[in-house]
Amino acid sequence: PEDLGGTGSELPDEGDYTITATVTDTAGNTSVPSTETGFTIDTTAPGEGTGTGGTDEAPTVVIPEATGGVGEEELTDGVEVLVTPPTGTQPGDTIT
Repeated sequence: PEDLGGTGSELPDEGDYTITATVTDTAGNTSVPSTETGFTIDTTAPGEGTGTGGTDEAPTVVIPEATGGVGEEELTDGVEVLVTPPTGTQPGDTIT
């Protein structure tokens, strides 16, 4: 068990942890411990280090119908775009 002393400013190492809580009132009475709850610390950014040389991969954007460029008519009528996200991308990730 680790007593955070009310600060909680330092993250523990990555991994799986469990936590319980107690409450002490001003008279010094302490509650029974709460039910144990599990959680995971993961500080790795989504998609981190999956590219060449350990760098992040950028999404791949391909415009299949525009091998010679995008013309004015295509810009007016719309352009199909195929986006392939980086390896390791999870649902809910934001790609910029």
